[in-house]
Amino acid sequence: MEIPWFVQYEVTYSCNARCVFCYNRSREKPPPFNKIEKILASLKREEIPHIQLTGGEISTVPSIGKVFQLVKQFENSVFSVVTNGYLKLNVPSNVLSIFISLHGDLKLHQKLTGCSREMYRNLLRHIKEYVSEGFDVNCDTILCKYNYDKLKEIAEMAYHLGFRRMFVNKFELGGIGSGNKERLRVNIEEMRNAVTQMVEINKKYRDFEILFGTSVPYCIDERIIKENLYFTCGAGEWSCAIDPKGNVRICNQGLKVIGNILKENLEKIWREKCKIYKNLEHLRNPCTSCSLKKICKGGCFVHNVNGKELLDIDYLLNDFTPDFEKLKILWKKRKRKKYLFGKDRFRVIKSRGKFYILSPRFQILEIPKEVYEYLKNKEIVIKNKSVRKLFAKLGII
Repeated sequence: MEIPWFVQYEVTYSCNARCVFCYNRSREKPPPFNKIEKILASLKREEIPHIQLTGGEISTVPSIGKVFQLVKQFENSVFSVVTNGYLKLNVPSNVLSIFISLHGDLKLHQKLTGCSREMYRNLLRHIKEYVSEGFDVNCDTILCKYNYDKLKEIAEMAYHLGFRRMFVNKFELGGIGSGNKERLRVNIEEMRNAVTQMVEINKKYRDFEILFGTSVPYCIDERIIKENLYFTCGAGEWSCAIDPKGNVRICNQGLKVIGNILKENLEKIWREKCKIYKNLEHLRNPCTSCSLKKICKGGCFVHNVNGKELLDIDYLLNDFTPDFEKLKILWKKRKRKKYLFGKDRFRVIKSRGKFYILSPRFQILEIPKEVYEYLKNKEIVIKNKSVRKLFAKLGII
């Protein structure tokens, strides 16, 4: 496919929070509706399988109701929404999942986001409302020095609020967060502490999971492979970010603009400008000797350094010597996930003449046309025995 299958559309950079780790560089006013309309029209023509509406904070967009009306008209794309939850959104029922920021209890969340006590109460209430409305609701947590040792507490809270899963996103330098490097970045031992808590939570709950939502080097903790916690970065390979002006970057952490969707065809941008990212030219020692380098990619490799984009291996790998032989053995012996998509709900779509199953975990799988015809217009749940048998025959589970 010569287009990314996952696009994060940053509808606005305006926000009603003051997060210390925010990657945004500005707090510009929301763009006019006609600009949003043009960008969505372009994405609709491209038939992107999964579009995620994010920001900034999309609830601050005055025309968000009109935006959601446009979302309802997409036939060949699935949407997800990212919000801080302080303001309630009238999310269309055809949205696949909602991602809501939660970084700790009242005191910790306030420290990290600058929210008021009332905003925090609204956040908890809105989470429960989205859950009761039947949405697949996910917890988005930024992992930093302030909360790395409190992941278990946050996950317990997320579980009881009704979240389906919790995504742990390692803090990276960018925007406002660039000035807080020493206060926020975790080291390897702190990351391993976080992994311990993640493993404990996944063993405790069968109907809830905690996993990484950003790339972490597989080698820093063998449990990342053994417990299926690994996440492969899609920047420049299967995902990209589009800002409020239509500028295309390989991820929301990236700074380099590789094109503009209002001026060029995204397929052309993708085909001509992303070779450097797909070829892994950023890799250096110790990663060049690793047999898993094409999968791990050196962790998060897009860095914001003094306002410029730098491609390099993950900062956690500095002054660290991995045991590559052990890593190779672990990968071969890793426990396979029982179900490729976990316990998710699915959507089936047709895009550019091909047929896909999408899940809230960003996973996508191409399927035969006859399977699409069988599954379309149905809400698919893995617990359904007939679907389970069908997926088994396809090799999906």
